[in-house]
Amino acid sequence: MIYSYYNLEENLHKDEDVKEEIENLLEQIELEKKIVKANMITEKTQMDPKEREREGRAINNLVFSEKRGRRYSTGLKFTRKEKIRTEIKKGDLCVLTINDEEINCEIGNITSNSVIVYTDEKIPKLVKNNIAKIDLMLNETTFRRWEKNLMNLNESGKNALRFKSNRIATKDYNENKKITFYNNKLDKYQKKAVRHAVNSEDFFLIHGPFGTGKTTTIIELILQEVKSNHKVLVTSESNTAIDNILKKLRKHKKINFTRVGASDKIPNYLRQHTLDNKLKEYLEDNEINDIEKLEIEEEILNHSQVILTTNSSAGSITLANIQFDIAIIDEASQATIPSVLLPINKAEKFVLIGDHKQLPPVVLNNNASVLKTSLFEELITIHEHQSQELLIQYRMNEILMLFPNMKFYGNKLKCSEKSKNYYLNCGVLEKYDSSSPLVFIDTSKHKNNKENRLGYSNSYINNLEIEIVLDIIKMYLDKGIKQKDIGVISPYANQVREINKKANVAVKSVDGFQGGEKEIIIISLVRSNDNKDIGFLKDMRRLNVSLTRAKKKLIIIGNRETLEGNKDYKEFLEFCEQLGCISILD
Repeated sequence: MIYSYYNLEENLHKDEDVKEEIENLLEQIELEKKIVKANMITEKTQMDPKEREREGRAINNLVFSEKRGRRYSTGLKFTRKEKIRTEIKKGDLCVLTINDEEINCEIGNITSNSVIVYTDEKIPKLVKNNIAKIDLMLNETTFRRWEKNLMNLNESGKNALRFKSNRIATKDYNENKKITFYNNKLDKYQKKAVRHAVNSEDFFLIHGPFGTGKTTTIIELILQEVKSNHKVLVTSESNTAIDNILKKLRKHKKINFTRVGASDKIPNYLRQHTLDNKLKEYLEDNEINDIEKLEIEEEILNHSQVILTTNSSAGSITLANIQFDIAIIDEASQATIPSVLLPINKAEKFVLIGDHKQLPPVVLNNNASVLKTSLFEELITIHEHQSQELLIQYRMNEILMLFPNMKFYGNKLKCSEKSKNYYLNCGVLEKYDSSSPLVFIDTSKHKNNKENRLGYSNSYINNLEIEIVLDIIKMYLDKGIKQKDIGVISPYANQVREINKKANVAVKSVDGFQGGEKEIIIISLVRSNDNKDIGFLKDMRRLNVSLTRAKKKLIIIGNRETLEGNKDYKEFLEFCEQLGCISILD
């Protein structure tokens, strides 16, 4: 571990009440790192290198350029003509393969056409133009930030842990603050959430089920905090969620806001708001060193009223000296506790926005149970009085919301008048379909309905379902539906990959589609066996996310006989039968 328990004793001798909790979190991080490394090693040896590069976890066909010296380690620079697009970042731990030898290394720098790695291992004899590849072993940057932040929690971070374990009480609302709303179209639940969040003294929770206008609520909250001359940090687990907020925030021209993060992961039309772009405008063509660059970045950020970034980047050196009045954290129910503590530690108070009825944090090690429950879920269980649920659903047709509303939200959600009548205008397909917004295609009677595994993976594919998915996509495109309005979801990574090779629409895992929406969603459930084994499909939160992405049409493909071995899926299929929306494939 990078941060020893000796240092932990030194830093926390005055905070015995949170010391044990921090120690536990650090141990859980170590457990997670071990399983991530093990999975990466397995994937590296069994997965096609081209496929791995497409997933962002490898860089192939690199050409050795030069050798560089650095204290205690050796630097190696590689280039290639083809543009490098990857999830690998500076600080990540990788394996370099060159001359049939493998070397453990750390990424020193990475650009669109070059990579510099550092290693303290013995280097084989190299000549220019030697071909190499790099495989990601561990996203060390994020883990390192989690650990460093836990070792240096201030009172904001420590109090978050105390609230979690109910060691301290929350303060009363400051009812003296009056609110004049910028957006008069907010519904009563959104207004109540903003009012309470603004008036809270320590933290507040906004529970936003699918389609209830979480982003709209966040924008209003940002505007209210800026009006109070508060410096605002807005974060999320994913770049996509932050960019969705930025897309709406940029309409408010009077606010000075800055997007922090890797520019290549930010859509072109939003890049003018990034720190990188502002730095270029500030410098024009002047050359500066790294220290001067940090000073200028800090000046830009100090003049920004709102800073938007990911949870992980909140712990970057760029924001090291910037403090905030409030941290507003979207997708909080998907984030581990160490992740949300990064932005929380930088602000006087925090607001978490999420839905604990949808997917929890992604944690691979089953023994790291503490990481699997979000701070949002912990707090809303203990401090329900510090929360507000958004209850008007704006995304989807009323029929599509019926089952998830009943199953997950106690029938509390109300469908907005506008979305009640969301229907496709292209008519019913020649096969598989009905006039209902919801259709379940039952493959149990088809002779080719069996699931399969690809050799290198525990993930499953189902060739019959791939065929049906592609057929449905083609029929909709032939009817004039736009590609951008169709999405495909499958819980299994290999099914996603196989469909992606042949489809020209968005195809993602359940995790990848959380927070997203499309006019038409096609779900391939994959599992089809005589043992009625549905694997991790039995996680009902995964089903909830899948069922709540479609606006006008939801088509689900699965083997009814296999699925009905699970009582929850049996309940869903009985619901579909009552609606008369099951189509049997023979």
